[in-house]
Amino acid sequence: MYYKIKSSSSRYKKINDDELKKLGAKGILKVGEEEVQAIFGTHSEILKDEIKTLLNYKN
Repeated sequence: MYYKIKSSSSRYKKINDDELKKLGAKGILKVGEEEVQAIFGTHSEILKDEIKTLLNYKN
């Protein structure tokens, strides 16, 4: 089973598909002009939390 990490970003064009794949992404979907979905395995929830921490994400 695979899970996705979705993100909307004004930096959409700077997202590097090859780097996401090096991090373990099984696939990358770019939806519209600003949404990216990186498909990871079952550890995506952990990655999502780590990414939010690194980006100082606030709900």
